[in-house]
Amino acid sequence: SLRWDVDNDGVIENGGFADQTYDAWTMIGASAYCGGMWLAALRMFCEMAKILGHKEDQKKFQAILEKGKVSFEKKLWNGHYYNYDSSKSSHHNSIMSDQLAGHWFLKASLIPDDEVFPKEKVEKALDMIYRFNVLPFDGGRMGAINGMKPNGAKDLTSPQSEEFWTGVTYGLAADMIQEG
Repeated sequence: SLRWDVDNDGVIENGGFADQTYDAWTMIGASAYCGGMWLAALRMFCEMAKILGHKEDQKKFQAILEKGKVSFEKKLWNGHYYNYDSSKSSHHNSIMSDQLAGHWFLKASLIPDDEVFPKEKVEKALDMIYRFNVLPFDGGRMGAINGMKPNGAKDLTSPQSEEFWTGVTYGLAADMIQEG
């Protein structure tokens, strides 16, 4: 997987084709969805190496994680939420319901996540997702639309961006519950 970190900044990059589960909603460069799950995986690698007593592996993955956290924040955090991706596409700054999937996975695995995903940023992002992707639809009773523009319009760049997925809504709701 390290091959996908083309600029060696600790975060994998998407290639603008079906290289992730939103295969019709392409991502270019660093992305909140894949980048966040990558950071969560690195954190898990560190934990596994620690448990197994593989000190060199733990050191290696911790170094990649430290570099990746800095790059992830620099490339994607916009002060309110994590941008969809780091490209200059028309939807690079869409508010993605699944932007904190990596955070949710860490929390669900009972792995401390604050060192990877700063609590104040997680809370801000969850608030934005709730206000933009959940509340506007049937008073918040329809679930979360996958993508919204920061101006309040639906992201219509792909069929997947304008859909409501049960799994995404479940993960988002679970993350919100985990965060209180």
